[in-house]
Amino acid sequence: MAGKGPGQSYFVWVCFQEHLVEQLCLYNDVSEALKWADCYSLDDSVIPHTVRSAREKIKRSLF
Repeated sequence: MAGKGPGQSYFVWVCFQEHLVEQLCLYNDVSEALKWADCYSLDDSVIPHTVRSAREKIKRSLF
């Protein structure tokens, strides 16, 4: 597409990743949201609180 550089494509892809995780949370599928947040290596600052809490709980149980 004309006018779209590689930076814009990356931005769209990251927005899609964050949106997917948010939508999975809205469907109360936190474990699936966590799976994709980890798969995409999303930072805690961009994922919903419920996913962040699940991630922390798993980390605590591993140590």
